[in-house]
Amino acid sequence: MPTVSFGLTQALLTGTDLETRMVEVSGLSGDTLSYYDDNRWLTQGSVAEYVRMIPVVPGHLSRPYHEAASQQRIWLVNGQSFSGQWTGTRSNGEVIEWAHPELGRFAFGLDNVRLLRLSSSSLNLGRVLTDPPDSDTVYFVNGDQITGFVITVSQDSVVLIPDGGDNEIGFPVSNIAAVQFANPPIESANEGDTVVLRDGSRFSAKGLNIQGDLITLSPTLSPMDAAVELTLNQVMAIEFSASGLKLDNLYRQPQEVLSGGAVFGSDWVPGQEQGGFGMHAPVTVKFSLPSGTQRFSTQARLNLPEGLPRERAVLADVELRVYLDGLDTTPIVEARLDAENPQAPINVVLEPGHEALIIELDPADNGPILDRVLLKGGQLLIEAPRPRPGTGDATR
Repeated sequence: MPTVSFGLTQALLTGTDLETRMVEVSGLSGDTLSYYDDNRWLTQGSVAEYVRMIPVVPGHLSRPYHEAASQQRIWLVNGQSFSGQWTGTRSNGEVIEWAHPELGRFAFGLDNVRLLRLSSSSLNLGRVLTDPPDSDTVYFVNGDQITGFVITVSQDSVVLIPDGGDNEIGFPVSNIAAVQFANPPIESANEGDTVVLRDGSRFSAKGLNIQGDLITLSPTLSPMDAAVELTLNQVMAIEFSASGLKLDNLYRQPQEVLSGGAVFGSDWVPGQEQGGFGMHAPVTVKFSLPSGTQRFSTQARLNLPEGLPRERAVLADVELRVYLDGLDTTPIVEARLDAENPQAPINVVLEPGHEALIIELDPADNGPILDRVLLKGGQLLIEAPRPRPGTGDATR
């Protein structure tokens, strides 16, 4: 008979097939993950069969984590980031010392830092981290900014040579909201699994071990290689590396509207909305695919106004097609969305070598009336870069 489970952490577990299931995690030891499925059967399998685990904390499923606007945080070129506190510098101001309340102390060379946020500001972090500048940039708490080359940082001042100038200028740290370094992001393999905490920290770790609601791990950038213990309630997600695969999101990739984007004289530009990607037929959107993409999944559904009477809802009918590389190819997905079938799950294997994925919406029998579609998920399964010597060196 099934085994009854008590006091375990619920989690959303995504496999290498991009199917996600709700489970109760029992433990993780070595390369074996144990959990109870929805029938209360205990399952044990290789962690290489999974790519992500999201612990489900009551009240936090739709709001991944809360991050105070005044919180200090540092972002590195390899995609890792740490909340916490800037505690000092060394090596003549070329190495930043950092402390996280649970993970311990770290040291980061300026060449490995993308952004150092020191205080609350209206800084658009999404834009700043997406578009690396040509010069270092100091953002001030009053909204001003200056570009140049940062020479040193200390807890008293940041010294830089402004663009077009020859003299060094120091600015008090108390006036600075953030410092952005013109270090481009690098596609490097993290030497371990990726752990995301609810305070916003995202880091590589090894030696993960789960027992009940506790997780033990060692951050790969920790100078002492020390193990730390956290509760799973502190963890937003774990991205497993054993499969050699990683997740990305199609709707965050470079995109181009090939046709459409207007209905009955009004603009309906495709884009991010309601936690997904919104489109209105007729429209065709082309997305760039990262190299090594192996699978794509999404959930397509009609996005009708809440409370819409049924006699109006039946007017919505859309033909959805998905192509690879060009519209002159055979679609890999065809689906019809209407009042009787308002949603369609999509999960397809992609042959290697494709550079683009195209989603096309066409009005069906009733024309483009209420033909709005919301695509949720948009997961891409991608071959992860292999580790290279030295990629885990934070102070290099």
